[in-house]
Amino acid sequence: DSTITIQVTACEKEQLCIRIRSRPQSPVVNGLEALNDPARGWSNDSSQPDRQEIGLLLCKRMIEVHHGEFGIESSDDGEQAYWFSLPMSRTVSSSLMDRISRRRYEGEVLVAESDHVTLQLLKDMLELLGCKVDVAKEGGDVLSMSGTKLYQMIILNILLPGIDGLEVATQLRKSHQHATIPIVAIIGSGEPEVINACIDAGCDEQLIKPLRLVELDTILGKYLLTCRTEPAKSATESE
Repeated sequence: DSTITIQVTACEKEQLCIRIRSRPQSPVVNGLEALNDPARGWSNDSSQPDRQEIGLLLCKRMIEVHHGEFGIESSDDGEQAYWFSLPMSRTVSSSLMDRISRRRYEGEVLVAESDHVTLQLLKDMLELLGCKVDVAKEGGDVLSMSGTKLYQMIILNILLPGIDGLEVATQLRKSHQHATIPIVAIIGSGEPEVINACIDAGCDEQLIKPLRLVELDTILGKYLLTCRTEPAKSATESE
């Protein structure tokens, strides 16, 4: 027989932590490697996830979209635990929303991201901030699209399929047309070696997953022109 235990607690930084333990453990995935890189680590040795593994992958992506964290732990006594944490209250600050309501960024942005959820989230945030957005899912697409259209900013994941994001940035910097265009790298961690690799490739900024609107707004504010939209005056104010 198997036993499943669910534990819900409030942890630090106003996070809600949920831990699911199962005994005996079932060989679902070989740790987080399979979830971070779906091309390896699946339990059936076929480099393809089964239904349960697909469910875990979707849960991980959805939790990250909501600014949470996901993990897998296994113990020597046969117990396996899946845990995730979510903010108990996640709201965009009123000051940020006030800035957004009064200001829009001008410019066309090319976003390159192979993960559909992240791509849609970033596209929605950029459009909320006033940008026009084109999307690409492979490194080669970035090079071809930027060769026919001049963008005001390029945002790309460094782990793009085909030509990776770092190589794309390096090639763009060799072109006179793209020598000064702002390039923003999407990365999974803020480790110094990752950031240094982005800088060496010619990236100006880094966006660390999970993506946050306030950080994106800060980066856009450094490089893009803005147009201000004043709130409509009431009838009494107009008189």
